[in-house]
Parts: sequence; C-alpha cells; structure tokens
Amino acid sequence: MSQPSIWGASLVKATVLQWGAVVGLAGVAWLVSGNAALSLLGGGFAVVLPNTLLALWLMPRLQRADAAGAVALMVAEGLKLMGTTGLLLAVVLLMQPALVWPGFLMGIVAAL
Repeated sequence: MSQPSIWGASLVKATVLQWGAVVGLAGVAWLVSGNAALSLLGGGFAVVLPNTLLALWLMPRLQRADAAGAVALMVAEGLKLMGTTGLLLAVVLLMQPALVWPGFLMGIVAAL
C-alpha cells in the first residue's frame, strides 16, 4: 500500500470514528435528557464538521509534497479552527436557553 493511500485511509477512519463517537454518545445522552443530547450533538458537530471538510480537502492533495502544499495546509488548518470557533459560538447563541453545558462540553471532548 502506498503512503498516500495509507494516509487517506487514516483520514477516513479518524473522521468516521469522530462522527460515530458523537452520534453514539448523543444516543446515550438522549436517554437522560433530550436537551442534553441536542447540546452534545451541537458541540460535537461544531468540531467534527470542520474536521471532515479539512479531511475531504486534504485527501486529493496527499501526493503533493511541496512548499505551496504546506502553506495551503496551514491556511486550511487556520480556516478549520476559525470555522470550529464560529460554529461553537453559533451553537451557544442559538441554543442559549436550552443549552446543557455538560452535554455541550462532552460533545466537544468526544469529537476531539
């Protein structure tokens, strides 16, 4: 197996595990409280969605190993961090009255 295909498989596996952890934990939280499960999903998705978009962007570029690719990766990582921060803020503002902070934080930790 070539190095880029190994990295691609690792990206797919990591992304699927992140989505699975967030959705699975939300299912368990649903048994406790619907609002806790929604808060968990909001926190988890705010982290996993930008990670997934970065992985999808990165996969076709795995074979390039040049300086421009490294700079592009750093820019993409910065955009991912800004997107994650923006989504976390949006979830907090949109779910303000019904946000369950332990569930929200648990979703973030599960996604990470």
